[in-house]
Amino acid sequence: MSPARAHARPAAEAGPRLGSSLDRLKVWAIGLPIVLLLLLEAFEYEVLEPRLSPATAHSVAGSMMVIGILAYSAVMWRVFQQAEEHLRVVAAGERRQRQQLEALHEATLDMAADLDLGTVLQRVVESARQIIGARYGALAVLGTGGIIDGFYTAGMDPATRARLGPPPAGHGLLGLVLQRGSAFRVEDIRSHPSHAGFPAGHPAMQRLLAVPLRWQAGIIGSLYLTDTVDGHPFTADDEAALERFAAHAATAIANARLYAQVQRLAVVEERERIAMDLLDGVIQSLYGASLTLDSLAARMDETPEAQELDALVGRLQGVIGDIRHYIFDLRQAHAAGEPLAPALRRLLAETGAEHVTKQVAVADDLGAVPERVASHVWHIAHEALANAVRHSGASRIVLGASRAAEVLVIWVEDDGRGFDPESAPDGHGVDHIRRRLEAVGGHLEVESAPGKGTRMTAVVPLLDEDEDESQ
Repeated sequence: MSPARAHARPAAEAGPRLGSSLDRLKVWAIGLPIVLLLLLEAFEYEVLEPRLSPATAHSVAGSMMVIGILAYSAVMWRVFQQAEEHLRVVAAGERRQRQQLEALHEATLDMAADLDLGTVLQRVVESARQIIGARYGALAVLGTGGIIDGFYTAGMDPATRARLGPPPAGHGLLGLVLQRGSAFRVEDIRSHPSHAGFPAGHPAMQRLLAVPLRWQAGIIGSLYLTDTVDGHPFTADDEAALERFAAHAATAIANARLYAQVQRLAVVEERERIAMDLLDGVIQSLYGASLTLDSLAARMDETPEAQELDALVGRLQGVIGDIRHYIFDLRQAHAAGEPLAPALRRLLAETGAEHVTKQVAVADDLGAVPERVASHVWHIAHEALANAVRHSGASRIVLGASRAAEVLVIWVEDDGRGFDPESAPDGHGVDHIRRRLEAVGGHLEVESAPGKGTRMTAVVPLLDEDEDESQ
């Protein structure tokens, strides 16, 4: 039996238990007065009449009967009030459960209607908060190596979310559900021994309900809800409902991830097709044209026309080289979900640079980068390296990268001839790098001077403004 069904059994059995209690109450309501009347008759006959006159004995018995009736009525009134309150609680619970099931059904359909991964993740946390009636919600999504690489929130306004800074790394209570692999409830977050504290400006939160998101044999994330809108504690039924929702949410997330992977595969296949077309068609045609021009130049001896043809052949060879680099870009571009550090090291190793010392300063903890920036990051690094190799005349080139607070910094440094960034702002391939950085909300810093070498630093935000506002 699944955990969700196991949790649902108490609610399903509440009806039979209540019916059994009402049957016993009916028996007591009818049988107890009869028993009391018989006892009072026996008491009057055996105890009162031998000691008192018949009238006095009958009067005492009557008074005892009135007192007994009043006491019995008071007791039964309380019993019926408690039964009525119990019925109200059960009815409210069943009504809440129906509402949660209806909301779960609608949320499942809503999630299944969209395959965009970012949209699905945001809908998951918003739907969870609405189904349970929580004030705040959060969703942590695990990436490569079990590290949190996506954190989505609901219930906070964008300004509050922005003040909190980078997403949590999974310490404290947020990491506890991932370690346990099971749901749990906390009545007072601050007093829990695993509480790691709140950052400055964080909304006040008291109660926590957390469940893992399971897919196949592993955990792909976790859902967190804090404080109910009506102020009541989270219940076992809330936990069961959230676990049911988490099962559907995990499926929706897995489907969206699969769809994204299929899209990336289609892009890779299309890149390979374009690369082959360029290699088999355009490059061969240009190479043939350059051979023809070179042959014509050889026949003209040392005439001015021959020199012009030689220059034209040189430009064609440069175009062929540029197209080959473009083909290399198409085939080797870094994909989302892959660790970035080894990809950058591989890029530097595969960069052709004879008589140039290549050094790497890439941190090991870069992790994976979001899909929207993965290809841009790889191309930025490749373009910066290519510029250094082609234009700097350097004897040493360094590729470096580091990551902090959801910002990725990549730099390429050389000891070459350098240039004046003010007089040549769009030269040396800088314009291509700037355009790619603008596409992902980043910026480029260029430090160079004639004879002093060059350092290009690309700053790439890994959490864009739209994601910030959606949280």
